[in-house]
Order: sequence, then C-alpha cells, then structure tokens
Amino acid sequence: MAFRTIYVKENGRPVGGYDFKDRQGYPSYWKDKDEVLTYTVDWSRFLGTDTISSSTWTVDSVTSAATSNSTTQTTIKVSGDPGNAGWANNKIVTAGGSTKEQSIKFFHRDMGLD
Repeated sequence: MAFRTIYVKENGRPVGGYDFKDRQGYPSYWKDKDEVLTYTVDWSRFLGTDTISSSTWTVDSVTSAATSNSTTQTTIKVSGDPGNAGWANNKIVTAGGSTKEQSIKFFHRDMGLD
C-alpha cells in the first residue's frame, strides 16, 4: 500500500506516494466514484522523536468510511465521487503540543468500474 502513502518530511512538506501535485502543490489522486481506498499519511519524518496524540480528519465531496492512527501514521478510507475535486484534511496534535495539518485532494476519473 506504499503507493497511497504520503510522507511528511521534517520541514512539513509532503513527498512521494501520490499520483500528482495540483497547481497549489497539494498531493492529489485520481478517484473513481466506485472506489473505496485507504490512504496513509506517514508523519514519522516530521515528528522525529515526538508522537501523535490525536488525529482528526475532515472531508469535502468524498465520504470517510473509516479512520485510524498510530503514534506515527494516520489513515483514512475514502469512498464516493469527488466530483470536480474533493478533499480529506488531516489535523494532528502531538504529545509535545505541536499541531500540523496535511490535505489530500481527489479528482474524478471514470475508470469504468461500473
């Protein structure tokens, strides 16, 4: 599942694991309306020795089927049609008191799964 994992570097910038970056630089994926897929944000490089104490996901134009987190990663299972563009935004709070957010953008692509 590494191909749907976004790695957040020490400087807070996302790298790898996404289909492309949109014009604003957001990690982005193509998504068919019938797909139900899991996406992971690996915060370990950003966290260093700190750990995730809480994780909150908000979505727009897609549905969150399930979320979870460990001390270094957060995960969301996404379903539904993103229309022109949909979002999943992850906000973490660390044990050390830091707060960081990472957004994932989804674009509709009919992959003929009907």
